[in-house]
Amino acid sequence: MHPRVADRVLARLDVHVGGRHAADDAGIPAGAGEHWDLYVRPSVLAELERSRFVTCQASAVGANTVVHIVDDEWPHDAQTRMPLSVAWCDLADAGDRAAGLVADRMQRTKV
Repeated sequence: MHPRVADRVLARLDVHVGGRHAADDAGIPAGAGEHWDLYVRPSVLAELERSRFVTCQASAVGANTVVHIVDDEWPHDAQTRMPLSVAWCDLADAGDRAAGLVADRMQRTKV
């Protein structure tokens, strides 16, 4: 995702953010940076691709955005940031050191 369009994409209520950004929003100093983990329904992804805000490939080395496609019955419409457990999964899958910070917070708060 190009940084110039990030604000427009992230302003949508049907785009949910995980990873480092969700951790940062929870007060965990993960250092969000330019990498994004986004959760969207298939229809939302198709709309984002048509608008050229997001260009998707099955695997792109060096990509700054990972788009997770979720089921149409996704239960997280009321929030735009994913729970810490999802942020931890994103970070652990990527081998990111911030996964430890999130795990520590979840342990202390029993999430």
